[in-house]
Amino acid sequence: MYNKMKTKIIVLLSVLSITAAAQSFQKGQFDINLGYGVGNTFIDSKYDVSMPAISGVIDFGISNSISLGVYVGLTKAKWTVTGNDVCNNGNGNGSYSYMYVYTHEAKHLMVALRGSYHLGSLFQNDNFDPYAGLQLGNNFETDNYTLSTTPFCDKLNKFSFDNKYNAGFIWAVYAGARYRFTKHVGIFGELGYGIVIFNAGLNIKF
Repeated sequence: MYNKMKTKIIVLLSVLSITAAAQSFQKGQFDINLGYGVGNTFIDSKYDVSMPAISGVIDFGISNSISLGVYVGLTKAKWTVTGNDVCNNGNGNGSYSYMYVYTHEAKHLMVALRGSYHLGSLFQNDNFDPYAGLQLGNNFETDNYTLSTTPFCDKLNKFSFDNKYNAGFIWAVYAGARYRFTKHVGIFGELGYGIVIFNAGLNIKF
């Protein structure tokens, strides 16, 4: 009877140790994601992406299923308006026709906190780390305006530019996964609605 009980305990401990070893995310684990994003959701349809979203994430496991992290992202968008108008050159001799090119480029620096729930224990694969989470932060926007005219006109009769401001609170919900080719290096992909629709790149585990 004692031998049978001892055998059962050994088998149970072996199963638990295999399951623990197969977890792809554990308490105390650090992960770094270096990503490239497409499908910016905060850029107006009038604007073109002049620099695709690049990002970095540091996640820390506070349990075997939950991580907290910091997100930093950078991207640029530009809107160019061209046309013709008239202006008075200041000498009182009438109006002069000119062509203008007016651009607004907005740089977006995004900083956010995020929390993820990891589902790797369901798959028992130490290379595969699926997760989902919520991200909250702020978008710091820097705007740069340029105007050129041909021929030069120092006094414009009229011009209006519908500026698009997106600075302020940002949020994102996402689902993603990491897959490691070695113990410390792999790739990741995230899909969701928030800063970008899809983000993917390099994952480093510590």
